[in-house]
Amino acid sequence: SFSHLLCRLVLQIIEEGQGKLSINALPHIIIPMSEQIDQFFAPDGTLISIPVKPAKKIAVLKEIAKKLSPDTKYPEKELNAVIATYHPDTAAIRRHMIEYGILERDGGSVYWVSDNS
Repeated sequence: SFSHLLCRLVLQIIEEGQGKLSINALPHIIIPMSEQIDQFFAPDGTLISIPVKPAKKIAVLKEIAKKLSPDTKYPEKELNAVIATYHPDTAAIRRHMIEYGILERDGGSVYWVSDNS
């Protein structure tokens, strides 16, 4: 759990640095999000499962969104073709991308990458 990791970090800082922040303590505790989401992708790049935790889900969705051009408006069929290279449930991925503000839509079936993502 996060609190357990935080306690370990504090103890390691105290032990190694006599109360000063020890840079050696950080790499063992803080794992980059890119490494945390690798477990959700197969070696061929397809998505094995959609993460439950919001932070990881958003990171996975943003990884998929990297395949989209920020300057392009995508008809739903084209967007589905891109998403399908990652996961067969294109509707779920698309809904999550809208929900988390990664994509926007025109009220119809045209989508684009949000300026906020």
